[in-house]
Amino acid sequence: MPARYSDVIRADSPSLYWRLGEGAQDRAAITGTVRDASGNGRDGTIAGTVRSLPGCLHGAASRDMDGSAWFEASGYVTSGYS
Repeated sequence: MPARYSDVIRADSPSLYWRLGEGAQDRAAITGTVRDASGNGRDGTIAGTVRSLPGCLHGAASRDMDGSAWFEASGYVTSGYS
């Protein structure tokens, strides 16, 4: 069985990894804090409009249940890390 997408990303030791899967419903607004899944504690903050969408990696084929994020023109993530 193939590895989960998130496991492949973490194996590359990223400095931060925002999965952006916080929205539970299709087109639900993602607001507030996005958690850093790298293990480095570098959370970000959503600004503007960002919505949850079923992702191309969503579901049993990828073994990864997070969706994707749709950033409207005003949407972005801020953090104190570069």
